[in-house]
Amino acid sequence: MEDFPSVLLVIFDLHPLSWAISADPGTQTEPMDVEKALGELLVFLNAHLASKWGNELMVYGAMARGKSELLYSSQAPSVSLEHSLPPNAFEPFHAMSQTVKSRLRELMQQQEAELAADDGMAVDGADDAVTAMMKDGPAIVPALLRALCHINRLHPTSSNPHAQLANVQASATGIILENTDATSNVKARVLIVNNTPERGSGGYVGLMNSVFAAQKRKIPIDVVNLHPTDSIFLQQASHLTHGIYFKLPKRAAFLIYLNLIFLPPPHLRDQLGLPLQDKVDFRAVCFCHQRVVDIGFVCSVCLSIFCSPQPICTTCKSKFPIASVQQLRKALPAALQKSLRTAAKTNGVSRAGTPVVGSPLSRQVE
Repeated sequence: MEDFPSVLLVIFDLHPLSWAISADPGTQTEPMDVEKALGELLVFLNAHLASKWGNELMVYGAMARGKSELLYSSQAPSVSLEHSLPPNAFEPFHAMSQTVKSRLRELMQQQEAELAADDGMAVDGADDAVTAMMKDGPAIVPALLRALCHINRLHPTSSNPHAQLANVQASATGIILENTDATSNVKARVLIVNNTPERGSGGYVGLMNSVFAAQKRKIPIDVVNLHPTDSIFLQQASHLTHGIYFKLPKRAAFLIYLNLIFLPPPHLRDQLGLPLQDKVDFRAVCFCHQRVVDIGFVCSVCLSIFCSPQPICTTCKSKFPIASVQQLRKALPAALQKSLRTAAKTNGVSRAGTPVVGSPLSRQVE
């Protein structure tokens, strides 16, 4: 197999409160601050650029309050260095590292200024503001969507309208067509560095849309999770795009795991025996309360998911028989007990749904 240049799109979690908790020795057995994690990540990025001539790199920062910024792009000129090049330093590597650090420093200062100017960050309401910020989470989904748009702009799939029509027909029918005209020689992949616990509010629909877009472009989404708890949605993103989800067992070995697992290109992973996902949680988020649900009820018109049967879909306003909805609500405890018994038999692995006779809103998703 011919080895084409690789495009690596890195999304770095820059949520300030998550890194503040991560660097606290009183709450973490292995504290790690953002500077240490960034230093080890830059070594990995330099290794990616040095592994093959023509490799490209884009680094995005996912901050709080839904903001994402481009920290570095190998297609854009680097910032001017204020100091001379140190001895025994390779200029492209040094320029990339200094560009990422300077941009990160600017974004951190800007974010601190915004938090200080916010009225909610007063002394009396500081706890409420911190709680609200922790519920928001980092802007991983906006950064992922921007990264996919960036790679599609720099390396479009095809300029042939017949090839584009074939791709549209293939995506509509669910059939993957091997079209050489619609395939770019550049192989792209996404790496998400997450340090924030999972939150059920917001971002689920956008993440699934980005996963479908990555599937169409055959772009794997890799995830390295620095937080001790697993991320349900990032697990699904890696599984559906044939990427690697890895929860870091020891933070001191962050650079080692990056180089051993995520540095090789995707076409060499089958020969290296890399870790696989033994268990994937396929639970979804309800559209009514933005909570992760074990049993969901899906609208047959717009496929919206609800945690309880609804006579009217709040998304598409479709109406369903009241009698069927009431019968389904009465049968819900029995269905819940049955699903819990089924989940216990399958070691807690949730799988796609079994239909229940009744309302069109009664397709069960476990």
